[in-house]
Amino acid sequence: MLVLGTVWPEFWNVLTAPAGPGRSSGDAQTRALLEGTGVYVPTAFEAQELQDARTVGGHDVRLADALAHTVDGRIAQYLAGAPALLERYRMAPPAARAVIRAAMDANRLGGAALVGRDFLQAAAEGYLGDDDYDALGEQWLEEALAYTQQPSKGVRGLLSRVRARQGSDGGGRWRLSDYMDHIGRVERRYAAPPASFWRAAREYLPEPHLVRAVGQAAEARWRDAEAAGLYQRALDLGGVKAGQELVSLWQERQRAEEARRVQEQTALAGDGEFLEELLEQMLEQEQYQQAEQLVREAAGRGHPTAQLHLARALVLDGKAEEAERWYAEVAQCSDPDILRAYADDLRERGDLDGARAALRAAGDRRAMGELAALAEGTVEVEQAAREAFAAGEATPLKTLAEQAEAEGRAADAARLYGDAVEVFERRRRQREEGMDFINFEAGPRSLLDYVNPAVLPMPPGETWALRQLVALLDATQGAAAGDDALGEVARAGNAWALERRLRERNQEQEAQALLDREVGQGTPWALWVQAYRAVHDEQVTDDVRRTLLERAAQARVGQAVKMLMERAEQAGRAGEADQWALHAAARGYTTPLWELVRSREEGGQWEEAEQLAWRAPAGQRSWALRRLARERTGEHATALLRHACDEALAWAPGMLAERLEAAGEFAQAEQFARTAADAGDRQALEELAVRRKDDGLDRQWLALLANGLTAEGTPAAPW
Repeated sequence: MLVLGTVWPEFWNVLTAPAGPGRSSGDAQTRALLEGTGVYVPTAFEAQELQDARTVGGHDVRLADALAHTVDGRIAQYLAGAPALLERYRMAPPAARAVIRAAMDANRLGGAALVGRDFLQAAAEGYLGDDDYDALGEQWLEEALAYTQQPSKGVRGLLSRVRARQGSDGGGRWRLSDYMDHIGRVERRYAAPPASFWRAAREYLPEPHLVRAVGQAAEARWRDAEAAGLYQRALDLGGVKAGQELVSLWQERQRAEEARRVQEQTALAGDGEFLEELLEQMLEQEQYQQAEQLVREAAGRGHPTAQLHLARALVLDGKAEEAERWYAEVAQCSDPDILRAYADDLRERGDLDGARAALRAAGDRRAMGELAALAEGTVEVEQAAREAFAAGEATPLKTLAEQAEAEGRAADAARLYGDAVEVFERRRRQREEGMDFINFEAGPRSLLDYVNPAVLPMPPGETWALRQLVALLDATQGAAAGDDALGEVARAGNAWALERRLRERNQEQEAQALLDREVGQGTPWALWVQAYRAVHDEQVTDDVRRTLLERAAQARVGQAVKMLMERAEQAGRAGEADQWALHAAARGYTTPLWELVRSREEGGQWEEAEQLAWRAPAGQRSWALRRLARERTGEHATALLRHACDEALAWAPGMLAERLEAAGEFAQAEQFARTAADAGDRQALEELAVRRKDDGLDRQWLALLANGLTAEGTPAAPW
């Protein structure tokens, strides 16, 4: 019998400490039992250990939960401390529970992992009932925070203080524990925050992106008035994107003056698109003075789009010296689009050196392609083409190589094609190293192309350079030169093309030797080709086929896992098929799982299909169930959606509302549509309001369409 348990280091030290004064005789027996049996569990899991755990985590709910919600690889601490934290949360006094829920909503709706004391005090009030609020003492916040700080079994408290480091801005803030964040996202999935939360976020969250995120959460819940205030606050803090969303809110309500005001503020804050739009409107309306004033103010604030516009206008007015001053400001910006436009201006004026400098400063793919077009001289042209190719723009190098080939400069063309092949192969290796599963059917070419002897096979997306190089060498130096080029690529790790070429020439022995060597080295494509051929060879036994497929699957070949799943399902080994599909899904390859769910659904195995979808890893479970619910009809769909609602899947209430309304269950449809809106999916309630806007004497649906909801969920007043 094996007895295995875990214990924190400090308790282990007590149990195994040498005998001393005051220790009972029973301690000696404990020490004798434990000495030499300890297995050290590291403080944090390393990267590979975490990857191994994720593979298993798809089948173990507790481990999957820990992997999804812990930080810095501290799996053991999470598993040990989470139950104690949950118990402490359940037993928390009302004030402590209120500040915890305010922090939960700040994190889940705005991504505010750290919140200040003022935010917690202002937000928490709305989470308290009248009796609890009336019973608060003078020191209620200090008492609540003291309760939340108590650690549990080696993990932080429910809500713990984070001290500000020397030299950092602001005072200490408060951080919600990772597990409580997880609990909040589940428990409060269908809960819309009270008005005090939106108000506190508007007044006390310091960063514009956090305020904007909370505004988006308010808008998603049809709390548009709250969203407008939050977007305005984020814009005032410098958040340009919040201005774009606020303009949309005003435009939806046909409030042109408000929309125009926000457009101007957003343009001055740095939004080039709004600036362009406003200038176009002003010029169409012949508001030249206002346009100039807007451009000059935006340019003075360091807006590069405005600086470019102003410089161009000054050139047209003949004010070259002032224009150069603004162009110099443009040259200092880091926006690739602006710098490319600046380069166009310089090129039109004949300043090619300046245009090249601007394009080099831009540095993106398009800029490097344009830089290659400006290059002069053989050496410079070739260097620019290589730089563009390294930045992701292949056209200049490809054009250069094809031009050399057309002009009969075969050596130059071969060298350029070779350079491209080298870059492609390096990228291929980097890409495969970063993949959980390699998909040999991705891209424009199918697997059949790779096993068809009439087609020269290549990894997808990397074919033109090697194909044209081999064709050129075959034509100018003979097949041996083409073989040498393929051999170099093979030595770099991509021998598939050479193996297929040998088979095309009926050099089966040499091709098989090459394939066997690559199989021995564990090369994924070789293992897959070997397994694929074995599956389609009637002389190979089923055990051998299975062994070869499993080797390919271990080498991260997605198609091998999929085929193993299909073969197990066809043989009636449903449990084994499930395991292969879940194994693939746990590593990000979802195709086998969905195909298995779908095939069981089509075969009338409704319960089995749904159970498999529920067993999917956390990252894919919601996606699989939502897709399944969309394809179901009638009672099967309704039952699945009700289960999904019970499990707090945010998309489920909206879909269920639609199904219930179609079935004539209008009261229940409205109930679930409102739940969906509270969860951040306003579409079902909006569509319901459109269809029912003429119902009822109180015209509440019209009011809802005009103004949205209050924080409490009633139709809002005009705003």
